[in-house]
Amino acid sequence: MAEACQARGLLDARLRGRLEALAHGLEAWLPNAPASLIHGDLWSGNVLFTPRGPALIDPAVYRHYPEVDLAMLTLFGSPGEAFFEAYWDGAPPSDWPRRETLFQLYPLLNHLLLFGGGYRGAVDHAVSRLEIDTA
Repeated sequence: MAEACQARGLLDARLRGRLEALAHGLEAWLPNAPASLIHGDLWSGNVLFTPRGPALIDPAVYRHYPEVDLAMLTLFGSPGEAFFEAYWDGAPPSDWPRRETLFQLYPLLNHLLLFGGGYRGAVDHAVSRLEIDTA
């Protein structure tokens, strides 16, 4: 994704290098866990509230860490504290802020590629947060 963004002039070599350095270090802090089936495009526009209860639409199903859907859900808004209290059944994992940022990085890169340079700052900000957290 970074290569495609750079090829279109949306990402400079320095930011791409920072992304690649982060990618090479993931195994040192991201736990090895079995993949879960996830929605794949869980943002607020794909969550409906019907008379029968909540419903999810427009899935792009694949397997990944289950928190990938949570990170996507918070990228452009958030469902509120009650949702997370129920999901975590208490406090979130101590490394959730770092994992949330990491799992938001791919959709941010995808938005940069599809919709243009307006997302570059968000990509740079996410990379900066991850660099601080992994230092």
